[in-house]
Amino acid sequence: MKPLPYDLDVWVPLLRGGASPVAVLDADDGADAVGRAGAALGPGERLALVGESAVGRADGLAPLEAALPRDACIERFVAFPGTGGGYVLVPTASAATVRGGLPLLPSGRARWRVARIGLEALAPLGVVRRLGLTELALVTRGASRAQADALVADAEHIALAAGVPDARQKLVARVLTESGAPRAIYKIGLRAGSHGAVRDERRALDRIAELAPELAPRLLDRGERDGVPWFAAEVLDGQRSTDVVTELHIEFLRRLAQCSLGAQPVAGHPLLGRAGEALTRLAAQGDDEWLQDFAGLHALLTADQSPLATAPAHGDFTPWNLAVARDGMRAFDWEAQLEAAPLLFDLFHFHIQTGVLVHRRDGADLFASLGELLEGAARPLLELGRMDGPAVLRALGLYILHSATRDEELHRARPAPFVQVGWQRRARREIARRAVGCLRDRRVPWAGLPAFDAAA
Repeated sequence: MKPLPYDLDVWVPLLRGGASPVAVLDADDGADAVGRAGAALGPGERLALVGESAVGRADGLAPLEAALPRDACIERFVAFPGTGGGYVLVPTASAATVRGGLPLLPSGRARWRVARIGLEALAPLGVVRRLGLTELALVTRGASRAQADALVADAEHIALAAGVPDARQKLVARVLTESGAPRAIYKIGLRAGSHGAVRDERRALDRIAELAPELAPRLLDRGERDGVPWFAAEVLDGQRSTDVVTELHIEFLRRLAQCSLGAQPVAGHPLLGRAGEALTRLAAQGDDEWLQDFAGLHALLTADQSPLATAPAHGDFTPWNLAVARDGMRAFDWEAQLEAAPLLFDLFHFHIQTGVLVHRRDGADLFASLGELLEGAARPLLELGRMDGPAVLRALGLYILHSATRDEELHRARPAPFVQVGWQRRARREIARRAVGCLRDRRVPWAGLPAFDAAA
């Protein structure tokens, strides 16, 4: 069976209802082959017809559709390649789409006719060729689309992003109404490595709905299709948060921490155990300076029986995962959620991720600048967990050890081609070295925070 373009075979059955296509044919196969395939369809089975097209070209699917049995139900779409691994699928029967950069611009038939005239005028310049599209007909035998379709209405559009093309790649779909307003977000485990992440996020949304429903989108629907997990979630209103920690960020983290505030010895924390296992696996691949930095930090924390404040964490608390509206801040992308992380886990993550990926700051600068944050905006979190300077150092050490070992294993298994990986790796090593030095010397580097107890 031929593949559908853009991995449509993965998500079309999930979003539109019905089964995966049993065959995929195009104009090269001819009308006779399409007729035979259509006649062989069983009740509820699907056939896909694919045609490459562009504005001003003849309809390539019409001759193929004419060869289908009369009781075949045909869903007609047009798929536009998008940017950043994304693409857009819209039903051709009710509307069409013109892509102008990132925005999806749905329009009714009248406005599409105007857009078509403009695009035809640009055809001699080669613009139409670059705006080439894929026409798709999904053919179902013996069932109407209305019976099969439970999730997306006739006039709605689907905008998709495929994400980073690695083993953990998943599809994210935004369902838009005819006016362009978003109705729901769907996440689908595209590759086997992403199935666990999709299931983890479903569990996290269930958990946050119990603890603090105002902090996350509502889970609307979920399911599995041939072992592929998916779910639908509410679309969050608002704008992306700033790259600087504000009172809104601290209030979000305070509310999340209050849900299940606890404490446990540093040496017994699960993240420390997982990091130790990762270090053992990485050591088998060869001893290097990176390993020495983090093995030293692990040894110090493993010997530390001091109590550490713990609380639920989002796990990937960054500006690009936060929506700010009138009623406050909410977060999406909860797949890395932790139940009993070190208090300040999310604060450290925000500070370091934005510092490295947005502002290009090095590890030494990020470590030093934590003092201003801890003594200022983040003070309510320290008071909530009764955290002094040594406790902050222990929590930072555990955060950096966990994040560094997790990402190092992923990177060594499948190196990512992004320069930011190197920036992040260097910054984490420097932070780890400084944390080790302060813990060994029993020294708090930030003025204004309580020092180590000299009598201990």
